[in-house]
Amino acid sequence: MKPKNKNPENLVVTEEFIEMISRILDFFDGDIKKTRTWVILPNPAFGYIAPLRLFVMGRGHRVIQFILQAEHDNQPPEGQHGL
Repeated sequence: MKPKNKNPENLVVTEEFIEMISRILDFFDGDIKKTRTWVILPNPAFGYIAPLRLFVMGRGHRVIQFILQAEHDNQPPEGQHGL
């Protein structure tokens, strides 16, 4: 019997990924459910691709740039559920 893949997205957890999670958690005042929702749902700001999917595709830098720009502008960025 083959062991279950605990990482079906084949995500490599990088410093960039951890930075995204940290910044999103801060934005949502530590609310894990809201953070999880933002990370896994398709987001119109990314062409209706989920931020998590962008990391899997090797395009996590787009998510980080988006978050940094929103923080710089000091306003909630576009997209579903806040960020």
